[in-house]
Amino acid sequence: MWSTRSSGLVVLQASLLILRFAATTSAIGVNYGTIANNLPKPAEVANFLKTKTTIDAIKLFDANPEILRAFANTNISVTVSVGNGDIPALVQLPAAKNWVAANIVPFYPSTKIIRVVVGNEIMQSANKDWIYNLVPAMKSINNALIEAGIKDIKISTPNTLGFLGVSEPPSAGKFREGYDKDIIAPMLEFLRETKSAFMINPYPYFNYADSISDYILFKPNKGVYDPNTRITYSNMFDAQIDAVYSAMRALGYSDVPIVVAETGWPSAGDPRESSATVDNAASFNWNLIQKVNSGKGTPLMPNKQFETYIFALFNENQKPGATSERNFGLFKQDFTPVYDAGIMLNGAGAKTQPQPQPTDKKFCVPIPNTNPQSLQGNLDWVCSQGIDCAPIQPGGSCFEPNTLWSHAQYAMNAYYALKGRRDDNDCHFKQTALLTTNNPILDMVNEDIYAMAAVFTPKETFSPVVKAATIRIVLNLVVVHDWKLRQVDINNAFLNGELTETVYMPQPEGAKSDTSLFFKQNGNDVVILLIYVDDIIVTGSNNIEIEQLVQDLSSTFALKDLGQLNFFLGIEVTRNGNTLVLSQTKYLKELLAKFDLHNCNGADTPLATTDKLSKFMGTKYSDPTQYRSAIGGLQYVVLTRPEIAYAVNKLSQFMASPLQPHWLACKRVLRYLKETVDYGLSFRKSYSFDLIAYSDADWGSDPNDRRSTSGYCIYLGDNLVSWSSKKQSVVSKSSAESEYRAMALACAEITWICSVLKEINVKLSCTPLLLSDSTSAAAIATNPVLHSKTKHIEIDIHFVRDMVEKKEVEVAFVSSNDQIADVLTKPLTYPTFSFFRNKLKVSSRDLSLRRNVEILNEAELESSHVGVLDGAYLLTKDVTHTRNGLRITREMD
Repeated sequence: MWSTRSSGLVVLQASLLILRFAATTSAIGVNYGTIANNLPKPAEVANFLKTKTTIDAIKLFDANPEILRAFANTNISVTVSVGNGDIPALVQLPAAKNWVAANIVPFYPSTKIIRVVVGNEIMQSANKDWIYNLVPAMKSINNALIEAGIKDIKISTPNTLGFLGVSEPPSAGKFREGYDKDIIAPMLEFLRETKSAFMINPYPYFNYADSISDYILFKPNKGVYDPNTRITYSNMFDAQIDAVYSAMRALGYSDVPIVVAETGWPSAGDPRESSATVDNAASFNWNLIQKVNSGKGTPLMPNKQFETYIFALFNENQKPGATSERNFGLFKQDFTPVYDAGIMLNGAGAKTQPQPQPTDKKFCVPIPNTNPQSLQGNLDWVCSQGIDCAPIQPGGSCFEPNTLWSHAQYAMNAYYALKGRRDDNDCHFKQTALLTTNNPILDMVNEDIYAMAAVFTPKETFSPVVKAATIRIVLNLVVVHDWKLRQVDINNAFLNGELTETVYMPQPEGAKSDTSLFFKQNGNDVVILLIYVDDIIVTGSNNIEIEQLVQDLSSTFALKDLGQLNFFLGIEVTRNGNTLVLSQTKYLKELLAKFDLHNCNGADTPLATTDKLSKFMGTKYSDPTQYRSAIGGLQYVVLTRPEIAYAVNKLSQFMASPLQPHWLACKRVLRYLKETVDYGLSFRKSYSFDLIAYSDADWGSDPNDRRSTSGYCIYLGDNLVSWSSKKQSVVSKSSAESEYRAMALACAEITWICSVLKEINVKLSCTPLLLSDSTSAAAIATNPVLHSKTKHIEIDIHFVRDMVEKKEVEVAFVSSNDQIADVLTKPLTYPTFSFFRNKLKVSSRDLSLRRNVEILNEAELESSHVGVLDGAYLLTKDVTHTRNGLRITREMD
């Protein structure tokens, strides 16, 4: 049986798009504080909230009887509080009964009291008397309510996020050691038993920094990547809640619901509180309210509407502390809004969804009927320019609808938004895009989170696109097993007819690791399909099965059998005996001619070692569109030329505002390609089938923000199948940290490659090996003891070391002289660059085809060495097999 529900490629024109609208009920409440001498009377407040706002819940910091009476018969939910200092006494049931008799019974049920919170942020108080009596007091008050015949009021306590020992990344959230089992676990058990909620006070405001302001304020941003879940968080609020959820899950209480007891933003502050402004407060609270009411939840808790209380209802003029403490209010004392947070009612009181604020914003979308090849080209180019495309990857918040059109639309508009929406040239995309004033996607990178329905074209197509690394993995199998390569093309993939009826169909299911990889297993035989829109590569171990498959496809679709694979996606495929070479000579010549460099002098390396490219050094380049076009073209060349990956990644970081030195550096890359126009990536028959990765980092190499550059390259047998050159998302405090983060990225890719191989029933000859030239990083991976000096990188340690402990990867040290990934992290001199380029299997196409056997360079071997690391691999002259000019064997006891 095929691993798909359909053995063919189906491209369907959609006739109906069903939009899921946000819930119309509000989940927003407010904290009603009273530390002021100018507030309106409680009765006036109750009437105002009921008749003028969408707020239907309040939380008090006491059990003020005047307020409780004022809110009687308003149907507004009320949460009352027990003071911190009362906690020890309320452990005793008689005292708890007296408290309930005085503060609950006289007002319930005419006042809709839904919850009693015991104390506020007790964990932060450091008062052991309060902390260790907290849960007993909660249980005592709950028993007192039951004895009073009240069973509908829940008990909880608000907690600061200071109780988290680990909060980044969100998936690794953990409670502080000591509190987790002694305090938090019993509290969660009580909440589970009573069906109550765990209450938290997340305040992104207190984490504000200019560098992450958009991330905190729900504005368009690159996001923060969680390497464990491969989720990119577009705002800190989601990340904080998911960190708490992960900590609860680690203790076994993921079923306990979460309530946001406090969050907010001040509209004014002291001079040192520069982020406390009306604009920031309006942005945070408006976007927060729209997000909560949408019911979309968080990445780890999707489709949930969290009960959320904003702090605070009024500005309180007698609160102590900084000026900001007196300016968290949504309203002034005369009920005038401090800013528009989207909670006022329209007209006579019918609750409505907040409308978009007046805007002249434009959005960049594809022109109708743009062909899929252009859409895919736009998508690939944008995602290579530093734009975060994780939301449109499987599992991402914007993955659905899973169509090429919607993914390209997301990417094109995200790029235009990141460039500031100022230059129409940023929405050109080779004349395949247009500007519109309609926001095309709801919550597009949290694009101000306007409460409007998503707008999609009703003429979308599903276009499968196989990953480049998957293609290289399969080509490696082809060379190793001497399989035949066939190519077919669907003739009418893009001929769309008018549908006369509504048609529903599932997307064909490919492999879990790559949905555009299809395979058929029959005993020891396998047939594999790689699909890129309408181009299909067919290969496998049984030629009869391949021929039968092509005949089956031709009987269903009008297809063109192109015979042996020679040209695919602009890549030339040349095969001779045991060698296969991927090159882009034709494309490179066209690219050079486009920029009038076809007759230029060549360069021996992509970048000069003396160049220190910066955002601030140099004059502005006169034609930024030309620069962007050149970088887009170079990004496509990286598919077969890994040695330019670092140069292209570095130059891509200046797309927003290129300077003259950046253009000169770009031309140098093109001149290098002119010098090596016939070079390509070669695959040769290998007699070993192991997975070996090299990872490296250049610590603090970016002069603008001192972030490091990560690089890795991964070999399957003797052939390179995956590589990456990427700027790290955070500043590393040490070279060991930067190296370890690079190792974590390599481990993630190793895991994915192993999943691909497992699905197609390919077994590795031994455990994957990860080589690093950092003795510190390698030692951390194999050392079972966490050192205090590495706490700041604890999560990456666990990610890599867990793989080591599970024997999913082995780690070893390699000499810097033999660290192939070095070419992916920095510019190198020509001798070093040429040496590593050969190790990347990049060389002249004609030379590669003539050389069927790789010759081990004994001189290089003599210079290689490796430290002994807890039974990992060693590089030594006593060999069992060779790898990239080095000899690798396992250390024997």
